[in-house]
Amino acid sequence: MAPQAVSAVMVDTKAYDLACGVAVKATGKSLVMKWGTPEEATELTLNLSGRGALVRSISVTPHNGQSTVIVREVNPMTVLTVGQRDLRKRNGWTIFFDRTSRKPSESGPLVLKLKSVTVRSLGRRCMVDLGELAGESFSGKLRFTVYAGCDLIHLQSIVQTEKDARALLYHTGLTCDPVGKAVSWIGLDDQVHRAKADGQPAAPERVRHRTIALETEAGAVAVFPPPHRYFYPLDEAYNLGFTWRGNDFMKQVAGFGIGIRQDLEGDRRWVPWSNAPPKTQQELGIFWLPSTARGEKLFERVKAYTHGDRFVEVLGHKTFTSHYHIEHTTDLLNRPQNSSSVEVIPTSRQKGQSWRYTMARPPKDWMLPAFDDQTWKTGRGGFGKQGTPSLRQGTDWQTQDIWLRRAFVLKELPAGDLKLSLLYDEDTEVYLNGVLAFSVKGFSKTYREVPISAAARKTLKKGENLLAVHCWNDGGGQAIDAGLVRPVKINLPAPITKPEFVDVFKKAGVEIVHLAEFHNRLGRDRRIADKALPLLKLLHDECARLSDENFLLLPGEEPNVHLGGHWISFFPRPVMWVLNRAKDKPFVEMHPKYGRVYHVGSPADVLKLMEREGGLMWTAHPRIKSSTGFPDLYRHEPFFKSTHYLGGAWKAMPADLSQPRLGRRVLDLLDDTANWGSRKYIVGEVDIFQVDRTTEFYAHANINYLRLDHVPRFEDGWEPVLKALQEGAFFISTGEVLMPRFTIGGRQSGQTLKLKADGRAELAVNLTWTFPMSFAEVITGDGKKVYRQLIDLTQTGAFGKQTLKIPLNLKGKTWARLEAWDVAANGVISQPVWLE
Repeated sequence: MAPQAVSAVMVDTKAYDLACGVAVKATGKSLVMKWGTPEEATELTLNLSGRGALVRSISVTPHNGQSTVIVREVNPMTVLTVGQRDLRKRNGWTIFFDRTSRKPSESGPLVLKLKSVTVRSLGRRCMVDLGELAGESFSGKLRFTVYAGCDLIHLQSIVQTEKDARALLYHTGLTCDPVGKAVSWIGLDDQVHRAKADGQPAAPERVRHRTIALETEAGAVAVFPPPHRYFYPLDEAYNLGFTWRGNDFMKQVAGFGIGIRQDLEGDRRWVPWSNAPPKTQQELGIFWLPSTARGEKLFERVKAYTHGDRFVEVLGHKTFTSHYHIEHTTDLLNRPQNSSSVEVIPTSRQKGQSWRYTMARPPKDWMLPAFDDQTWKTGRGGFGKQGTPSLRQGTDWQTQDIWLRRAFVLKELPAGDLKLSLLYDEDTEVYLNGVLAFSVKGFSKTYREVPISAAARKTLKKGENLLAVHCWNDGGGQAIDAGLVRPVKINLPAPITKPEFVDVFKKAGVEIVHLAEFHNRLGRDRRIADKALPLLKLLHDECARLSDENFLLLPGEEPNVHLGGHWISFFPRPVMWVLNRAKDKPFVEMHPKYGRVYHVGSPADVLKLMEREGGLMWTAHPRIKSSTGFPDLYRHEPFFKSTHYLGGAWKAMPADLSQPRLGRRVLDLLDDTANWGSRKYIVGEVDIFQVDRTTEFYAHANINYLRLDHVPRFEDGWEPVLKALQEGAFFISTGEVLMPRFTIGGRQSGQTLKLKADGRAELAVNLTWTFPMSFAEVITGDGKKVYRQLIDLTQTGAFGKQTLKIPLNLKGKTWARLEAWDVAANGVISQPVWLE
């Protein structure tokens, strides 16, 4: 982003005040900013000549030391990727089910033509805006913001477009001469890695803490994104290599550089990118942290801003997270118990096997041995998209359908049991010698061993046989591979597994986890009593086994039956229930093996179940995805009005980089339900599938801090968890901003304040934060309208705490709540205090 040469540019400082704590001096063709930091002082010198690198130097003065130039002649850079948003689907801009990555898109650098320089101060921070910045139908300015007392340099390309229906991704960083420099990062092995800055082509790097650093002889500059805002919603929290290093990034930026990036294909499922409505100022941000430190000491400075990607303890609270389709029960069912398998006809799991295939619909007899497939292509398995879980890709397949044929020879008929080994995404039919052997809908992230139909098993013969497969896919991950295996008994005991997700949660400071299992193919089995009850029993047993005195893993589901849209169920103890009710079934019966079993077949049955068992339910991803229109469409139903209907779940979805806060969709829902007269709450949800040591968990996560003094034991039940939710005794946080105490008129969230005649009351809140704060907001309602009172927090620096006491006039109001947000759009959200 080296500025192009233009005529001399005047520096506008009319809105600058030295009292902001940042000294600014324009000298000739340079602009120098100097401010105090934890290392004593940092100095940023910008080159306004229009020739050469934009950042002339960054210097750091350590305590009792000399000013040291950390880096010279550096250019910030941003590449913008712009795609098309489908505004005809469902709910316009409030969208998740949009495969932006499959539509035409363009990528290009934002180019700075230096025509204006404006310096202004705001509280304890100073901003320098450089115009004009343009590229890919977007235009605006480049902004440098520094914060008094803070070691961060905050760079933002602030751009907008006049065009409608646009979605975007951005990739940003810095370029420089690589001579004498190195690059460092923390790898997924949690070790610091270092490589020489050289001429290798730019490539992604999978790192911890979303950070990569440029090292010089004098120190280093770490670069990293806003920890949550940068990440648009996906089904999977895969670590897709969100940093990069090397030459000629995306073939758009010349020379060597480092930075942050997004994978255009995302998790290969629904990939919506970020909204960019016309005339909205999109803030494409990155943080630079210069220091005389390198390696682990430098990364500790960066990690402090997210508490090391950990949700820290808050006195009198316990951390609770919800909505995970980890499918541990599925994995357990698919895991061989006291057995192993020998491949009779190999899959492509270890070595690609040769298949005939076509992606064009063949004649109806395509699966028969006599069919002539000589016009079909030949390719190696497995077939699918790169990056699909468990797929060892041999041949790329990205159409909706694929048909496969593979001849194999049996010297002898296999004795004993024989199964298919199958990796599929999605709906699949497998034939042996023209007879249907197995069919399935949905997908599996791992190879499954499944039974072969008796009719197909009988067709096997000595000599040549035929395995034929049809797979249909509707987007996202894509994979198909098949073979035959023979189970073999072994004498080893069944392993007692400790899945990786347990350690991931514990390391992140999560104490209570609420699952949402059976969201895959097993969801259908939950409607059949003979299959549903063993599944539930296994889920309950595993949750009990994996819980301990400091960690509680709780069974839960996204049952999505009878009410409308998608919803979450939560009980205070293990409950056995079936998702439908046959005509001959009572609502409740005593089962000889599983005890009390409920059968639900209507909204009334669901409500009765919740009342009997003290359960809770709430809308998953309200007003978006498969809950578009909900809970609004059933707000008058008895089950919604019940105290057993909690409300909705909050997540930062959809993404919009012009918003100063995350998740406005559900914040608006909270205000709407409060004005409906419904005392409802919102609970933070994460709504992802795989969680293991390789995932970028923290970026996609949020947390609920429940007012609890201890973590319940599984065997004692967890009614206190549901009670805290039901009473609104909690707050939601992204992790960086916390509110250990919040009251209005002495009443905490979820409680009722009887107002005095004049309606006056004091709001008191204790806030703590890492990034400098931006604002807090008091939101109130009177049953018809929503009112907002902004509280400016630009006087704050990094790593602070403050008690705010705000006098309020609440006359005529029926509820009030508080939000607070920092400069990276990290935030904290209270539940309402009810007013009478």
